[in-house]
Amino acid sequence: ICIGITCSTEKKEGQDGMKILFSENTFPLKQSLLLADKRYIPLETTDECLLSEITQLICTAKELFIFDLYTQSVYVFDHAGKFVRKLQKTGQGPGEYSMITSMSIDEKNNQLYVVNVGQNILSYDLTTFDFIHDIKMEVVSVEKTGNDFIAYNSLSTTVANTPYKYHLLRCDTEGQVKQTFLPIEFESGYTMLPVYRFYRFDDELYFYPPFSSEIYKINQDECVRYCHVEYEHLSFPPLDYLTTIERQGGNYIQKLHTGDYIYQVRLFENNNFITSQFYVGDKKYIGIYNKNEKRGNYYLQSEKGVSTLPDPMDYLQIIGTYKNSFISVLKHGQDTDCADPDMDPELKQMLSQRTEESNPILLFFEINDQLK
Repeated sequence: ICIGITCSTEKKEGQDGMKILFSENTFPLKQSLLLADKRYIPLETTDECLLSEITQLICTAKELFIFDLYTQSVYVFDHAGKFVRKLQKTGQGPGEYSMITSMSIDEKNNQLYVVNVGQNILSYDLTTFDFIHDIKMEVVSVEKTGNDFIAYNSLSTTVANTPYKYHLLRCDTEGQVKQTFLPIEFESGYTMLPVYRFYRFDDELYFYPPFSSEIYKINQDECVRYCHVEYEHLSFPPLDYLTTIERQGGNYIQKLHTGDYIYQVRLFENNNFITSQFYVGDKKYIGIYNKNEKRGNYYLQSEKGVSTLPDPMDYLQIIGTYKNSFISVLKHGQDTDCADPDMDPELKQMLSQRTEESNPILLFFEINDQLK
């Protein structure tokens, strides 16, 4: 899949939101010094639950829901990492999908929603994965808020013969549009990952458009600017730059992979920190912003796919949050240095019992930000 866009909204007085800055830090980041209140969950590996990639993760009080784009499945594990069940219903029949791009959970109504891209939203019983119903809606990701859906699209879409050129649509459970937010200013046949651009914090829903410095908070009947994010010495690609590439028949994603602009951002937040994972060319970065001290830094994690970290592995591949913890995916291979004296004995023991084919280990942690 490919994806990309920029967007804007009309400013409302007093709703410009807070401004945060990630300053550049060129010192190697010793990630293990940041980790506090660690908890490891080694995910069980069986023939029925071989993960290819954790595209999206949602953690409830009882279970872990993992969407894998490449296997087109939703896997469920308990909090000890034991495999429980999975949803895998590719096909053309009732309750089946051609290609899902994201998932959403409605615990109150005990339902799981998956987006069958370009076609519909499918609803399943959260406990049994029995099919309930489908809603015709051409979107790439969706979240349930109250009795409505907030649907995200990177392209213009048509609902009930009415065209909508907006990133966000508030729809009822029948798919009828009630509100529109954030006009689409750039469209392309390519789409920049991630397609799921929401996150939840403190029971509120937030959205960050591609190629934008803004984070928006989605309230009951409005979408307001929550945060303006800047990265020292770095910037997002200008709209004219993307449009010119598209007009010339080029692939802007390939240009970004070799360019100097920020792309493929993934944001998460808890009570004390906002994290930003992003790429510039072939460099991967992690940004950490301390909300209490109002300061932030970004650090180089890898270049051309090779780690630049002094740690034996990348501990900050953040994929979700639960309560006040961030959740990271720990991937290990032949090059993982388990002899590193700074590695947790508990983690060393887990790694000694796993192979490269094993499912990853999840790390739940809080950030102990002692770095200045």
